[in-house]
Amino acid sequence: MKCPLLPWLRPVACALASISAIAVTQSSSAEVLISEFLAQNQDGIADEDGDSSDWIEVFNSGPTQVNLGGYHLTDSSANLSKWTFPPITLGAGEFLVVFASGKDRRDPDRELHTNFSLNRSGEYLGLIAPDGSTVADEYAPFPQQFADLSYGKGQEQRTEVLIPEGAAARYLIPVDGSVDGVWRDLGFDDSTWGLANMGIGYDENTTYDPHFGAAGNGAVSGDLDTALNDVRTSVYLRIPFTVAPGSNVLRLTLRMKYDDGFAAFINGFNVAEANNPGNLSYVSAASALHEDAASRQFRRLRSLWLRRVLGEGANCSPSMVSTTISAARIF
Repeated sequence: MKCPLLPWLRPVACALASISAIAVTQSSSAEVLISEFLAQNQDGIADEDGDSSDWIEVFNSGPTQVNLGGYHLTDSSANLSKWTFPPITLGAGEFLVVFASGKDRRDPDRELHTNFSLNRSGEYLGLIAPDGSTVADEYAPFPQQFADLSYGKGQEQRTEVLIPEGAAARYLIPVDGSVDGVWRDLGFDDSTWGLANMGIGYDENTTYDPHFGAAGNGAVSGDLDTALNDVRTSVYLRIPFTVAPGSNVLRLTLRMKYDDGFAAFINGFNVAEANNPGNLSYVSAASALHEDAASRQFRRLRSLWLRRVLGEGANCSPSMVSTTISAARIF
């Protein structure tokens, strides 16, 4: 998978990022089950509206794909068909996150939202078969929940770094908007771009020198110096990473060092940003400053649920100055 990063630079600029993935092994005899949920989301993943909604994760533990159309989620044992899935296929070993937000959204090509939210004090939660009466899985009830602590069945998780610190990135210091509409796409040809090791940026003194990538393995140093300083406010970065078929990546965690802003995309989907001025283009500049001391520390951004973003095989992530990615993988 490739992932593009768009950094916005002020007189001093540097950015580093990391993404990780988690692998989970399920030990349940049920084929489709509720593997995990969060009933008090304060600073976890956000939904498409930017809200920290509760969420429910459904897992297909079986050997074949399952059409979830007609299955139900409910928080009431007296109303087993409270919310119904649209037609959507869940492959073997795949996860699907449904936000328990009360927004009731059932478009299979967008985020799914139930018509109920979860009670952190504890309540019934069930996944019901299409006949409306057979319980596929349930918590009857689940106990009191706590802020930003998910609850679920026994799982084995392993974190794998997909983009390490110092990884090589293709970079472009844009002189016009000729690639603005296409450079974030997975299939974009970046072979003519420069190659540098992250972190990438420039510095008018020595503050960021320890954070720039060293030259090596065919890549130049991440210190772009006079090629960027007082020349442009933006750098386009494309950082490839690969997810092997059958890896069952559940979520990614992104960490960034940046000065002063960035927008991160995976396969064309915007997944994280800071000090985004909006209407991104080659002349974009950060909308606010990011303090130098904070810029030299990794900032952990929200975990990314990537069922519709992450693909098996080649992927791409754009980043400002330097990126690392870790993945949660299921076994």
